[in-house]
This record gives sequence, C-alpha cells and structure tokens, in this order.
Amino acid sequence: MPKGQYNRSQTKKHVAASIPSIKDACQQFPNEESAIAFLVSHGILTAAEETDCVACGYHGCRRKSKATPKSLKCNKKDCGKSQSLVGHTLFANSKMPLHQILYIAVFFLFQSPAATVVSQLHCSSRTVNDFYQLFRKMIRAVLEADGAFKAEDQASAAAASSDPDAEKKKDEDDHKAVAIWRQMNNDSMWEAFLGCLKRVTYDSKEGFKVVKEAAAPVDAKEVAAATAAVAAATTA
Repeated sequence: MPKGQYNRSQTKKHVAASIPSIKDACQQFPNEESAIAFLVSHGILTAAEETDCVACGYHGCRRKSKATPKSLKCNKKDCGKSQSLVGHTLFANSKMPLHQILYIAVFFLFQSPAATVVSQLHCSSRTVNDFYQLFRKMIRAVLEADGAFKAEDQASAAAASSDPDAEKKKDEDDHKAVAIWRQMNNDSMWEAFLGCLKRVTYDSKEGFKVVKEAAAPVDAKEVAAATAAVAAATTA
C-alpha cells in the first residue's frame, strides 16, 4: 500500500450498525424542515426562538418565511435584522439543503466513493468531494483539540506553507486523522460525527475552531491503540 494511504476497509465490518443506512436517514430527515429539527435536537443548531440577534443581541428570532427555513429575523420590533440559522457552522457556505448534506455525511462514514454519492443524490462530484474534505478537516480539528492527533511536521508548519507539496501533506494528514478517529469510534460512528459538528464553528477563511469541550476526556491508551492500528494498516 502506498505511503499515506489508509485501508478503506479496516473498520467497515465494525461500523455498519453504528451508522444509519441511507434509507433510514431519508426516513428520519426527508426534507430541510426535519433536518433542522434533527440538528437542533442534537445541539448542532440553535432553535430560532433561542437564537440571539447578531445585530442587537436580542434573545429571540423567527423564521423569515416557511420557504426559507434557514433565514431568521430578529423579533425585536425596532431591529428586525436578518441572519442565517446556520451561520458559523459547517453548513454555512452551501446552498445545498441540510438533509442532503446529512446524506453525504452518511455516505462519508460508510466510505462510499464520490461516484456512488453522485449517482444516488444527483449532485456534482465537486460538491461531494468538497464536503468529504470539510468532514475530514473538521474531524482532524477535533482530534487535535483533544490531543489525539498531531501531524508529524506540525512544528514546522510555517516553513512548510511555502512547500509545493504542503497541501498534499495536509491532505494526507487529514486522511490519517480520520483513520485514527474511525478506529476510536467504530462502535458509535454516527454519534461521534454529530458530536464533532456540535463542538465546532466554521469560517471559510479561518477553518474550523473547536469551541466546546469533549463530553469525556480522551483515553490515551485508546488513542495509542488506534494510532498503532492505522500505522499497521498503512504499511500492510
């Protein structure tokens, strides 16, 4: 196996029961309204009525219309400014409906190739690859915040930024981080993924920032075992 490549099947046999099937996902959140309710129930999004206005700070917003469920309006009479329900989240910069993004996440966890997702969801391969990359970067950010992953050349990151192969190395590190994360969460993959979404904010320029602590401390022995398993699979 080439250096930097991680065995796609190394955890597949363990995780099927911990990820909803795409059929189950479609039944659970068949449209954007139900996807919003799902994300609110998991603490990933804030309900409109509990959202603070970014303009005046007033506690409480409402949806602008049923046709635009992600667009909010401040409830304060002398304000009424608009804002996005998904601002500063992974979903912020996409026009794709939230339920379809969640479907892509399910395919990502099953390690489905982009071509499969394109054929099932009738979206572009660029959209799928962009979200797959976002998911990997989010997971890496969470692992780094928890002390569960550190890139080999992280200490020289500034110098590496001018290296023409720097982006390739970052991508390899993202894949490695996800492989370790999969090993650590192979019995609760979907819940772990939702936990990542809950803990981060996202900005297209600054990337992901972990703003919430983990529900429980990371077990150093578990991290070591997962890292060793990924290393073994890489060289196999």
